[in-house]
Amino acid sequence: MIVRMRIVYFSRQFNRGGLAILDSLIESQRFDVVALVVPPIPSSQRALRRLNHPLTAWWEKLRYWSVCALTGARRLRFEDSIDQRARGVGIPVLEIPSLKDEKKWRLLKGYEPDLLVLGGGWPELLPSGVIAIAPLGAISAHPSLLPAYRGSDVHRWQIRDGVSVSGTTIHYLDSNFDTGPILGQVEVGVLPDDTPQDLFRRISQVAGPLMLSVLDRIARSAPERVKVAPQPNSGSESLPKWPWGNADFLTIDPRVSARELERFVRACAQESFNYDGPWIRIGSQQFIVRICEVGPRVAGARPGVVVLRDGWPVLQCGDEAVVLRQLQKRGPAPRSFRSVSGRSLARREIRQPN
Repeated sequence: MIVRMRIVYFSRQFNRGGLAILDSLIESQRFDVVALVVPPIPSSQRALRRLNHPLTAWWEKLRYWSVCALTGARRLRFEDSIDQRARGVGIPVLEIPSLKDEKKWRLLKGYEPDLLVLGGGWPELLPSGVIAIAPLGAISAHPSLLPAYRGSDVHRWQIRDGVSVSGTTIHYLDSNFDTGPILGQVEVGVLPDDTPQDLFRRISQVAGPLMLSVLDRIARSAPERVKVAPQPNSGSESLPKWPWGNADFLTIDPRVSARELERFVRACAQESFNYDGPWIRIGSQQFIVRICEVGPRVAGARPGVVVLRDGWPVLQCGDEAVVLRQLQKRGPAPRSFRSVSGRSLARREIRQPN
């Protein structure tokens, strides 16, 4: 007999995968999502707070479009509110800053969940007391093929490392991040020109159907939990957040190969141009590289030296070179400088190779 499970659903706000999974749960009508738990949006993140309310969301989307047009940034920000999606279908929304406060998580008991589901991540480990609320435990979706790429910002790290296959994993929660027994996985190919946002979008598209199949499996096994083998300990260490504040990390190293450098620039693709990097010095100026591509080496150019070829700035790296297609002058506030083509911005700073 298949149990119609009562689910308390957890997600960070404005998480593409979290909303995709919630949409699948709502549309399937096979499970009862009795509450959505989200962390509150900090007061400092005014843009997201505006997006979370119908009366101000239209204005914020217009403002963001204007900023992207002004700076030359691609519109990569995810703008759909999971809060508003849940409220629109009558799912109660609970804003809880931390589940380490027992008074907070005891509120969840009143919803009598059979299972806890983390669809869009949570900023802290769920305490064992929280997991014990649900007889069937807690499961989580993670946007990689565990045990590889545990941790944060995994799409950026995967693109930087040049992996050809990524995917999504659903696993039981245990006492560590991303280490619980695996219930299901789906592979997703990484395309040669993927940004982190491109990859996450395609992973999110398969996360919902995978979650439904895993939940069906759990429902068939209830009231017993699904018996699965422990996750291998080997595979990867937990990755940190992408170090946007580390100037050394964001400095382009011409000693790496051209393909490594191009992947690094793509891994740094942003939802806006507020972040400082990756950057390079050209002549007396510093520039943030926004878009580049691999090309043939420049005859006579020394590795690490930027020269002009066909009017474009080119950085020699080993046996190949990187054509700097879009650059932005580096300054204390990156948004204050418009991103323009490398041809128009850097021509006066670069000499022809001897």
